[in-house]
Amino acid sequence: MIFAPLQLNRARVIARARCGIMGMEAQMGIDWITPNEAAELSGYHPEHLRELIREKKISAIKKGYAWWVDQKSLGAYLKAAKKSRDGRRGPKST
Repeated sequence: MIFAPLQLNRARVIARARCGIMGMEAQMGIDWITPNEAAELSGYHPEHLRELIREKKISAIKKGYAWWVDQKSLGAYLKAAKKSRDGRRGPKST
């Protein structure tokens, strides 16, 4: 599942620039999003996403005090969760 790029408001752009994330995106070709942004896209609670990060089920980095989730990794996890037959319920539907 590929997500449409998030509309970055001015505060998010400033926060990413301060953490050095904008330069990393250009260098690595990875779209980094915060756990809260990932929660908006996926329907999962931000704390559940942090748990997935700790379990290394989705890729993320910690830059300063903030965690940044690899958007492609999240999409791959959601796709696998949807196809799995192990009883996962998936994110809340809105």
